[in-house]
Amino acid sequence: MGFWLAMALLVIAGLIVMPYVLGPPLVYFGARVPAPTEVVGLDPAVDTLPAAVREFFDIAHRGLTLQGFEYFGAALINHGTRMAVYLNRDTYDLAFPSVITKNAEDPNIKSKHVEFSRRWESGVVIRTGNEHRIHPYPLPPKEHLTQFWAILDLGQLYRLHLLVVEQHAPPGQAECRLVTQFASDVVSYLKHGFDEWIAEQEKSGYLQLKPPNYRFTIKGALLATWKECWPIESIRRARRQRAADAVLRAYWEKHWNIRE
Repeated sequence: MGFWLAMALLVIAGLIVMPYVLGPPLVYFGARVPAPTEVVGLDPAVDTLPAAVREFFDIAHRGLTLQGFEYFGAALINHGTRMAVYLNRDTYDLAFPSVITKNAEDPNIKSKHVEFSRRWESGVVIRTGNEHRIHPYPLPPKEHLTQFWAILDLGQLYRLHLLVVEQHAPPGQAECRLVTQFASDVVSYLKHGFDEWIAEQEKSGYLQLKPPNYRFTIKGALLATWKECWPIESIRRARRQRAADAVLRAYWEKHWNIRE
């Protein structure tokens, strides 16, 4: 009995440890980020899209226009991510419906979500979305992200974003670089944003340029892999969930006077 129990525990331990050992080399030698970022404009109303992708953009468009957002354009990023850009001119909030597939021709959606974002002249950015994945990359120091992966209604998601802004907005004036800096050119705006993100990951030590691509550093491969392994991923998800639950409680108290 003792022998078989020890063997069972050894197998379980091996299954837990295996991703920590095998994952980083796979990421270090296999993962690539194109350099420079490839961004191509697209029009979901005209261009040929897989049926599921078109349906997602149609639903997002209806939901966002009801919240006062105006469509500015869309793009295909690095051959696999389709992203549309909307702006609420009253609040300077941007909205980004996004669909990720393996490549531009693949009809199968790997993930889809909508994110709201507001930026201040000081560089502070408050982001609120319903993406389910907890990304392993570190957030830039001036960014604040809240994730409500169970909230699919875009009206409710936007109201939660406004509450997060109310809670965490810094002093100063909000800005919309899409209009002021990029003259509403969605392709240039998105390319600049992704290039900024890559620069932040270089600064954090996660990525390094090895032409013709960016590749993970040893540090980046280790941390990016381990953060998505159990139990670290579960701990990170629980922390993100607690932050979202705190906003939800404040939301219900504010709108419905519901208290625990």
